[in-house]
Amino acid sequence: MNLQKRIFFISFLILLIVMFAILFPKNLAWISSIAQKAPLTDSSPVTEVQNREIIVDNTRETPSGEKDTRESSRYGNYINKKKKLGFTPTTELCNRILFQIKYDFVDEVSPRQIFRGVKDEIKELFRESGISENVDRLPETKDIFSKVSSEYSDRIDKRLLLFACINGMIRGLDDRYTAFLTPDQYKGFIKRTHEEKYSGIGVRISKKNKNTPLVILEVFDYSPAKKAGLKRGDTIMKINNAAVKGITLARAARLITGKENTSVKITIKRNKKILKFKVLRKKITVGAIHHRILKGGIGYIKIDSFKEELNDEFRKVYSRMEDKGIKSLIIDLRNNPGGLVLSARELCGCFLPRNSVISVFMHRGKEKRKIRSVGRRIVFIPVAVLINSHSASSAEITAAALKDHDMATIIGETTKGKGSVQRTTPLPDNCALKLTIEKIFSPDGYSINKMGVKPDIEEKMDIKKLGSPEDTQLKKAAEFLRGKVKKK
Repeated sequence: MNLQKRIFFISFLILLIVMFAILFPKNLAWISSIAQKAPLTDSSPVTEVQNREIIVDNTRETPSGEKDTRESSRYGNYINKKKKLGFTPTTELCNRILFQIKYDFVDEVSPRQIFRGVKDEIKELFRESGISENVDRLPETKDIFSKVSSEYSDRIDKRLLLFACINGMIRGLDDRYTAFLTPDQYKGFIKRTHEEKYSGIGVRISKKNKNTPLVILEVFDYSPAKKAGLKRGDTIMKINNAAVKGITLARAARLITGKENTSVKITIKRNKKILKFKVLRKKITVGAIHHRILKGGIGYIKIDSFKEELNDEFRKVYSRMEDKGIKSLIIDLRNNPGGLVLSARELCGCFLPRNSVISVFMHRGKEKRKIRSVGRRIVFIPVAVLINSHSASSAEITAAALKDHDMATIIGETTKGKGSVQRTTPLPDNCALKLTIEKIFSPDGYSINKMGVKPDIEEKMDIKKLGSPEDTQLKKAAEFLRGKVKKK
């Protein structure tokens, strides 16, 4: 084919795609899903759609080990027709998700592993439906989708059968951060991702998995929760008189949030006592940082989350502290669930020479890209960084970068180990697939994913003491910095 014919062919193809987009706008999600497969570049804000814990009541849906995000009954309400799916699963949708997993998932996964997950999920659906059936004979290939929908649709709604197939593929990956989002979930995901304000009570909660206690990690200043008397470390027992045992973190967060000026009842356990609170929901805006100057000229900056405005806020605050003559600095990343990787790049730029590597992103054992610091370095004094088991995502990237470049001493406990990137791809019927596509490594090549960032100086502490006079981690950091300044 000569050059003139190639140009004609490409022009014709582009014209067809444009006409298709105009005539069939609902199918634009398909085009979008293909476009999103392009490699993410350093200039991309690797994004909260990709790399932020979901913001729910600023509880931050900290994925601290929720491998099984199912509630006690995944299908019960659908079987009893109390709840509608809100979309129509098809074998085509199943095959598209299978295709994306095959080529885009962070690790290579055998088909057998995926289809074993499908079989296990179908067993779960049968169990909840009261059906006794041996599914082991089903094929461990993509033929399982059509086989299931044709053989069992006389006893179970075909849509539920295919929904179970989709959930089963996700289950087979055994990845706590990969998820299929129904239309309602996807709508909520987009809203939580892009909104800075929400109507809630002003707490951040944590739950390692559905069988562990639901604990309040943080109560925000001037929030309804603070006013009502809730405290860090309280264990939530009930929300609106419903027991929270066995429910997921996301479900708990949805129960706490709601319309502004409505109330939510919270029952907690504190020092063996059961206490009840009625808290009014209000619009909550969470600032990025809090700061003060400690005895001995030690600047203290607590970073709550990695938001877009963090870099500007940090530089302004540090400049004011510098004018007051601080000699050293504590950066507190404890209970920080992460946020925008772009913000981590900018924050690291305050401490590191421009263009320093702050993290390496890997896909199936191969390096995909490096994230480098941006901006002018402004901090040239001794620095200590506080971390704990609830420091995650961008907080871990920052701590690891400053540690590997010897720009800070890390104090506290090993971080959460949320060292992976998720990409959310729109699917037909307003659904989406949130898929883990990369793992994050420190500049020196240490894996953050599942391993976390280990402190240089370990200091374990009950989270209830965080910010109190008994905050031994903060005391340890201050003591360390005073000693370092004296040596100078």
